[in-house]
Amino acid sequence: MLVISRLKEILDKKGIKYSHIAKKVKISNTTMSSLINNQSIPSYKTAYYISKELNMKMEDIWYFEE
Repeated sequence: MLVISRLKEILDKKGIKYSHIAKKVKISNTTMSSLINNQSIPSYKTAYYISKELNMKMEDIWYFEE
């Protein structure tokens, strides 16, 4: 099962730079880039803070694919 991120699409649509969100949720730009490019899966805490910052539900940002 894969966890797929819609972060890139969401940030582009909202016109938000990923470095801005990374700074707000206190993660590195490298970590944020990995999350955006589906190279890593966020911890629950990180996913929560990102979704809160974007005013979205976690399941609207990340979803499972079999």
